[in-house]
Amino acid sequence: MAVVPSARFQPGNYFKSKYLHIVKSDEENAWLFYQLLTGQLYRLDADEKALFDDFMNLNPGSEAFESFVQRGLLVDYDELESLKTKHLRCNEEIFNLMICPTLGCNFDCIYCTETGNKREGLMTAAVMEGVFNYVERNLKSGSFKTLRMEWFGGEPLLGIHIIEKLGGRIKALCDDLKVELETRIITNGYLLNQKAVDILEAQGLDFIEITVDGPKEIHDTLRTLKGGSGTYERIIHNMENIRTRAEIRVNCILSKINKEYFREVVKIIEDIKRKTGNHIYVIAERMMLTAGSREYVRDKVIGYEEYCRLFAEGGGLSVSDMKPKKWRCTGVLKNSFSIDERGNVYKCNAFLGMDEHIVFTVFDEKIRNQKEIDYFLDRSFPGRAECLACKLLPVCMGLCPLDSENSVVCHRLKNYLDAYVRNLAREQLRKR
Repeated sequence: MAVVPSARFQPGNYFKSKYLHIVKSDEENAWLFYQLLTGQLYRLDADEKALFDDFMNLNPGSEAFESFVQRGLLVDYDELESLKTKHLRCNEEIFNLMICPTLGCNFDCIYCTETGNKREGLMTAAVMEGVFNYVERNLKSGSFKTLRMEWFGGEPLLGIHIIEKLGGRIKALCDDLKVELETRIITNGYLLNQKAVDILEAQGLDFIEITVDGPKEIHDTLRTLKGGSGTYERIIHNMENIRTRAEIRVNCILSKINKEYFREVVKIIEDIKRKTGNHIYVIAERMMLTAGSREYVRDKVIGYEEYCRLFAEGGGLSVSDMKPKKWRCTGVLKNSFSIDERGNVYKCNAFLGMDEHIVFTVFDEKIRNQKEIDYFLDRSFPGRAECLACKLLPVCMGLCPLDSENSVVCHRLKNYLDAYVRNLAREQLRKR
């Protein structure tokens, strides 16, 4: 059997997966094989690794060879094309909507990235009806297997009655049409009590995103209520008292102000996880500047390499940060849009509230900004040669469409992949 990696992809012509990362285990005479395309981790002893290294001399019908194939260590197909196919399938089968009950917020964070598009006011009954009718028209087309609904803002829980009523109607519609509903929420956490969680779980809640930027004395200088009051104690209280099946991601926005406190945030959240049994973890993000950023924070941004190091060394190796993705962000999906409280529709949530970026409305689906739609769809799948050749492509999926083509913002754990895989193995061993 000819096994030539450079040959045209054909069934039976096997070669080592391009998305395989191999690292020496903590255990003596053992190796860890991490398959980034599937997110699976395998342990091979020294003899097994020797067989894998010399797989071209193995009998294709042997137990060892079949084991390598079944685990995706050896493949006979174009993995990049397979990744593209999965992405295109999502493009056709998923209807993704980010819905904002309001663009208003009860917080006054000093680094807020939405300063330019905040405004008071809640979604009216007429707009709720318009949103529902828009969803109904699209789901009744029969084109979609899944509706992925994400509540956003502003602060979406200021409109919990809107979430309950509109989300409840959409859930019933999905049930009637046999469409799977996945519900998510991005919230500052201040109003996230058990009643709100119960309302959201009735709509298929599977993901919550909250932000904690340090211990109390640090967090309360960065994320305050309007008027300046602290928010830390209320957010922590809520996280300690809610019970949910949903995954809870806690963001910590790193800057020069709080970079030394990331490890402490990880410990705080780990303690809450032990107390509650909830699936909760911490991800560090890097503070970014926008046109509306306050003067005070303009010299507080840390460099990307420092951010990656702080994340990895501060506890980031313990999070589920290497899951395979089917897209970089929802904005690149053909059937993905963000809706503001007035019923205006945008291709990207970064432009919510900006009239010049409206692509249509829920009341009139006639496209008024095709150029903007095309901009995102043209960047639907990574096109940079460096990205297409990178083994981390399945867990990164390239640049944000709004990033410059000259940007080099790789996955935050790219330079820490050995440590990540070893840490993952340790965690799996502890769970046995």
